[in-house]
Amino acid sequence: LLSLLQILNVNLEVDKKLVRGFDYYTDTAFEILSGELGAQNAVLGGGRYNNLIEQFGGKPTPAIGFGLGIERLLIMIEKSGFIFPSDDTLQIYVAYTGDVAQDIAFGLTNELRVNNFSSETDYLKRSVKAQLKEANRLNAKYAIVIGETETTSGEVIIKRMDSGIEFQSKLNAQEIISNIKLYENQTS
Repeated sequence: LLSLLQILNVNLEVDKKLVRGFDYYTDTAFEILSGELGAQNAVLGGGRYNNLIEQFGGKPTPAIGFGLGIERLLIMIEKSGFIFPSDDTLQIYVAYTGDVAQDIAFGLTNELRVNNFSSETDYLKRSVKAQLKEANRLNAKYAIVIGETETTSGEVIIKRMDSGIEFQSKLNAQEIISNIKLYENQTS
């Protein structure tokens, strides 16, 4: 979990004494705080509760849950100047194969989103074929596949899903966005 949060450049502090007030939490508890809210700065809090379902007679079920202050979230969003995207089209699906590529895909997807470029990746470690099928189901405009070759070379192929046209890019969010915009300007 910590390595994934580091990939996302999340500013975090590990506090081994954090208590959420519920005794059913196991292992990890968390809070998300905002500097936009003053003294009452907790926006969201939660944790793992892997034994809760079993305590109620169910099968062992790993789980996570959280509570969110909607009013606090809205204040934070307003003060931060966040603008919701007007277009809900998925621009790129980042597929991958292998553990190293999974971390790269996770980070790249986040970087694309930070740059207002809607993107998605697989979180279930499915096959590349299944991931590309999901990209089609989500009507992604573009897809890339990151594997061992791409992680070594630092280059990826961007595929336009509707036409099958492919073009190359460096494995970098800014380069991928620039190359897609260049391609779209050339074809419009």
